[in-house]
Amino acid sequence: GIHHNFLQKIMTKDAHLIFLGPGKGIPEYKKYIEKLKKIKGVKSVEPYFEKQGLIKGRLNVWGINIMGIPPHVFEKDEDFKKQIHVESGSLNLYTNNSILLGYNLALNIGAQVGDKVDLTVFSEDYFSLQYKFVVTGIFTAGHKDYDSSLAFISFEDAQEIFDSEGYAYGIAVKVEDPYRIENYLPELKSACPYYSFTWKRLHRNDLAALEDEKRLIMIILFFFFVVVSFNILSTMIAMVLDKKEEIAILKAMGLKPQNAM
Repeated sequence: GIHHNFLQKIMTKDAHLIFLGPGKGIPEYKKYIEKLKKIKGVKSVEPYFEKQGLIKGRLNVWGINIMGIPPHVFEKDEDFKKQIHVESGSLNLYTNNSILLGYNLALNIGAQVGDKVDLTVFSEDYFSLQYKFVVTGIFTAGHKDYDSSLAFISFEDAQEIFDSEGYAYGIAVKVEDPYRIENYLPELKSACPYYSFTWKRLHRNDLAALEDEKRLIMIILFFFFVVVSFNILSTMIAMVLDKKEEIAILKAMGLKPQNAM
């Protein structure tokens, strides 16, 4: 249960499969989205941006991971509804230049709902570009890295600030059975000829750590139950030995072995 909950959190943000394009991203991304949606077993397909930047609040400047997603994702994606919880404000990105901040991130920069923050991104020529955003919501995702460094903006705003009109940094795909994502790969790759990464590949270190943890827990539980079994067995043997005279008398009177047991 603990492992499943952890995996659900990382799959919420990074989806089950992502396609990434070189340079500015994937051109004509809407065409590929329509193709991917027609594949059997695909639940949702959304364009997104994910870049690094700096954010300045009343107290501090902080390095953040900026995710640009369509505003309707918070309403239609069941995974987001389960994992992203509102601390204050609302998960509203329909207003231009709106931004959602992780709880720890908002705390570190001293930002509250309604505050204006300065978002700084860097162009391909290393020029810094600064934009004003209004905090419309503060969320918790139950994951330290997300709560302390993740910020959401709308997909349209991301296209504007990253100078990528008509492009998507990537396409996020969610399927019905993410644990068997390999079964979907041939069809998905044929529909979108760009670099693809499954959630298992993106988080292979986390998955390896979980497997080691499961293996260790199984070893510990095995020896635990071996010790418990010997304790129970020795207690029962001692009880039988203590009452062997009574058992002998009862069996001599006609008690069957299974009744003695």
